[in-house]
Amino acid sequence: MVRLFRRLFAGISEGLICLAEICTIVMLLAVAGNAILRYFFGAPLIALVDWATIMLLLSTFLAFPNMAEQDDYISVALFRFRGRVSRRAAATVRASILLGFYLCLSIAAVHRAIEDYELKVATTYARIPLWPSSFVIAAMVLVAMAVYLRRALRRSRT
Repeated sequence: MVRLFRRLFAGISEGLICLAEICTIVMLLAVAGNAILRYFFGAPLIALVDWATIMLLLSTFLAFPNMAEQDDYISVALFRFRGRVSRRAAATVRASILLGFYLCLSIAAVHRAIEDYELKVATTYARIPLWPSSFVIAAMVLVAMAVYLRRALRRSRT
């Protein structure tokens, strides 16, 4: 069962990374196209800014579960434990804080997605609906939280 979950997650993770790479390429093309239009014609397509913004959000959050699995974070040492604190206790405190952060981020992301859907929020110029990307972001944050929780439980057993 564990092997099946690992294979399934690896496949889904690779697919999400591929989608994130595609979103990054689309974003780069939109920004470059906008710069070229501005330079040659003096009139950029403002809608490309909206597309680039959505692609930036998607490329960031589609890679989020893989970052949680690979433990590829930009980290800052928030706590320095002094004295006679065991490594396990320090790791438990850090894991609890990070899990609390994930939980708050998940609640906020789901709330924002529901709100965007109810209000039919769209981009400023092209009027592209934002609620689908809001649900993708919420889903990726929830998956990343589940991955981190699984890793924390696995570490606590050892």
